[in-house]
Amino acid sequence: MVGEMKHDALVVDISQVRRAVEIAMDELERVVGSETKLEKDFFWAIPLEERFNPYQEPTTMTVGQLSELIEHVSALDADPERVTRQHLIWLGDLLKAIGELASD
Repeated sequence: MVGEMKHDALVVDISQVRRAVEIAMDELERVVGSETKLEKDFFWAIPLEERFNPYQEPTTMTVGQLSELIEHVSALDADPERVTRQHLIWLGDLLKAIGELASD
């Protein structure tokens, strides 16, 4: 189960997350086709140290760039052996933007 609490930590079923991403991507592709346009490139990002503290408003913002994220995804697709956990962060930011900005 995604999000189940055990011993003060969330337990995430990676297989379930993978299936959910596949379902969501299949639906997106059904609706918009194999490509979509994103009309924005830059976005605000909150550094890790501040992102998971809901008791204090973030004071530091950085700027991310969707075109850079797309380059990372393309490079991973071309050379899967280069994968790191950082790719999950880049994919997460890109998927969030696609969910918010994809043109139908």
